[in-house]
Amino acid sequence: MADLRARSPIQLITALRNWLTQTLEPQPHQDVRGFWLLVAAIVGLGALLRFWDLNGTSLWMDEASTLGLARLPLHVIAFNNIDNHPPLSFVIQHVWQLLVPDSAYARVPAAAIGTVTLVVIILMLKDIVGQRAAIFCGLLFAVSTSHVYFSQEARMYAPLVLGLCLAIWGSLGHARAGGQGGYVYWSLYLVGGCIAIYSQILALVGMGLIAAAECASAFFAQGRLAYLRGWFLRNALLGILALPWLLSIPSATETFPGIFADHGFREFLWMYGNVSGFPGLGNIGPIVKLFELSLYIACAGGIAAAWSDGRRALSLTLGALVLVYPLSVFAIDFLRPIISNRVLLPVVIGVTVAAGYLLSRISSRRIGASAIGTLGLTGLFSTAVELRHHIKPEDYRAAFAIAAAEGFSLAPVITCLDFGAAAAHETNASARILYHRYGETMLYPGPEYWHAASQSMKVFRASSATEIDAYLGGGLLFKGGLSEALAGDKIAAFIRLPCEESVEKRISEELALAGFNSVKDVRVLGRSADFVIFETPSTQLSLYVRRED
Repeated sequence: MADLRARSPIQLITALRNWLTQTLEPQPHQDVRGFWLLVAAIVGLGALLRFWDLNGTSLWMDEASTLGLARLPLHVIAFNNIDNHPPLSFVIQHVWQLLVPDSAYARVPAAAIGTVTLVVIILMLKDIVGQRAAIFCGLLFAVSTSHVYFSQEARMYAPLVLGLCLAIWGSLGHARAGGQGGYVYWSLYLVGGCIAIYSQILALVGMGLIAAAECASAFFAQGRLAYLRGWFLRNALLGILALPWLLSIPSATETFPGIFADHGFREFLWMYGNVSGFPGLGNIGPIVKLFELSLYIACAGGIAAAWSDGRRALSLTLGALVLVYPLSVFAIDFLRPIISNRVLLPVVIGVTVAAGYLLSRISSRRIGASAIGTLGLTGLFSTAVELRHHIKPEDYRAAFAIAAAEGFSLAPVITCLDFGAAAAHETNASARILYHRYGETMLYPGPEYWHAASQSMKVFRASSATEIDAYLGGGLLFKGGLSEALAGDKIAAFIRLPCEESVEKRISEELALAGFNSVKDVRVLGRSADFVIFETPSTQLSLYVRRED
């Protein structure tokens, strides 16, 4: 190892450069200690970014739904088809809440899983390719803005990516050994596949592509029939392990009507770049496009380089994640609108690994170090900007703060979405939250609401508010709607979310009929409007005062 005990700054910089060069030199005599020091530094950086100010923003409605459903009994979560998503993320959150009930720490499991995924990426590349590729790919993944963003969200996307990475490691290990990878790679593939499939429904697309890529690579291997037999057995066993969820998919998907938007190809491309590129740089000019173009060129070059190096399975897997997976999701979107940028998160695995692989092959150490340093610093800057502005789709904390500043801290809060009511309740448990549904008003009832939801999401989603009230035994609805619900109140607050326009209009009309006038409308912004990072803030706050008759 180079002597870092230099006496002057110039000597220190020179010694550090020599040490990094020696550590990243793709030779058998690599400095093992130096490699693990670099790994520790990269993992430390990745963990710092993922755990940074986890509670800096309020929970948004999807996170609140995760917490609410996770508070149900474990057997209900695991076996009762409580959501259109598989149960693993709810089980993780359930166990975590038993240890740490405070919702302020609800994002810790996702951040921890995101950090573990970074470790898996590094170890996978070290095992399959080598130390230099492990460092380069690990650095790009560590500073990936989208992976950091979704590692700070109490949802299922961090476990999804972890599961896919483990499955890819197992698949590539078998491919390298000609299908005779042994029990370690079998375990990685099966465990990773189960984690992914039981985390998010689109993991079926990802796992299908990973399996197809390995199958295609088998035709370039010797003893392909034996290879394919092993491949078939692994995937058959994975199918058996995933069977409980696979059988529930038809009823689970019926609980999800699709998002209320149709996306064109242009918007799809924006989402792709938003997830795989440097979204934190926002609209600062053409230089952003130049850096992103460089990343995508390196990605394409890495896929081609892996093929030319004889790593067929690696090349095919990366190509499937970078290109085929997003196009498959876009095709599914025609059948049922599902696209949001978060469902494209697996693309990050392909882009970072492919780009890092190419840069690690550059023979000139200075050029390679400069290239990875440039892309790494660009990713770090993008992520730092995102962490500074720290925005989620809704900002209930800011809405409550604005209401309090206007003298509306004791006002009942009306929402037009059930999950929005849940998020408002998680943000301010002392507030009186009213959820308006089908022309009637429901007090946000806490555990009873999620219990009703868990009995049959299909029936629950399709039912009217009256049927929900009857199912729960009564007591949750104001039969007179907002007029009766707000009897005796002189002020009210309406947190507007991305509801249907007709619903917002109906609530505004009912407030007017109940004798309330709107006195202030505020668009709640959690960050500068000059940046567009993942989500456009949708929270708006309307304050009402009862008319004096």
